[in-house]
Amino acid sequence: MSLDLVGFSRNGLIEEAFELLDCIETPGLKPNSTTHNRIIEGLCMAGKLKEAEAFLNSLEDKCVENYGAMVDGCCEGNFTREAYKLFSRLSKHGKLVKKNSCSKLLSSLCLEREYDKAITLLRRMLTFNVEPSHIIYAKLIDAFCRDGDMKRAQWVFDLLVERGMTPDVITYTMMINGYCMVNCLWQACGIFNDMKERGIKPDVITYMVFLDCRLKDNLKRARSLQRGKEREVEKTDDSPFWNELNDMGKEIEYDVYCYTVLIDGHCKTYSFQDAIELYDEKIARGLQPDIVTYTALLSSCWRKGDRYRVITLVDEILKG
Repeated sequence: MSLDLVGFSRNGLIEEAFELLDCIETPGLKPNSTTHNRIIEGLCMAGKLKEAEAFLNSLEDKCVENYGAMVDGCCEGNFTREAYKLFSRLSKHGKLVKKNSCSKLLSSLCLEREYDKAITLLRRMLTFNVEPSHIIYAKLIDAFCRDGDMKRAQWVFDLLVERGMTPDVITYTMMINGYCMVNCLWQACGIFNDMKERGIKPDVITYMVFLDCRLKDNLKRARSLQRGKEREVEKTDDSPFWNELNDMGKEIEYDVYCYTVLIDGHCKTYSFQDAIELYDEKIARGLQPDIVTYTALLSSCWRKGDRYRVITLVDEILKG
């Protein structure tokens, strides 16, 4: 019966849904809160927001779960503004929907870049002594990092730690990537050092984030030194941090994507010999180069006038 109610509601068949509900009540069976919630969610997802509100208001024994269903349904139906208004109204009256509903609402707010409201939601949860899950913190951190708002990202990250949680490798990598995106390498290094102190081992994605940052920095240096003429750029960055990062890279088994990023990066920074060595290593490991790898190498070989290597690469592409 409940599944039928959901189906009718989601497809906007309101009369059919309520007729079925009446049939359930006729034999003396009383629909429970779960049944009501499914109807509310289904109506919201079908875009029948007014009908969902009317049904919710008609319930004699409304509970927080019913309001949570309304919040969930609004989020699923892309009525984020209405979901937040309901959340705010409830919290002002001393009620808070369940953590899962808060998480859904926060995701919707982040997708619509309503960051102030997302922060308010987080603060309200803390006010009600409801501990946000690690996922909620991670969603906020990811949103702020993608938006380049590292001040807020750091605030949420610090709050996560203050609340007694330990950031995982994914959260650390998001922070590192965020700082690299806004060219704050020293802050990224600080996050990396904190990661090591907590005994959390960086993974291949962490390494690639740093490597991408380094390659971009080398590319800027190469372009500034090139001044219209191609020439090899001397590698001057031998800081302890990069040496340590290189050691970490030796422990990582690259996949096709990693090799492609490395080769492309070295070609763009005119480190052609390094690119060739990585290409040979990739072939020796039985990994098939993709079109990006070939394009990067061909472009670099053409600039250097290495016709033999160009012909060899073209033959390999044709054979592949």
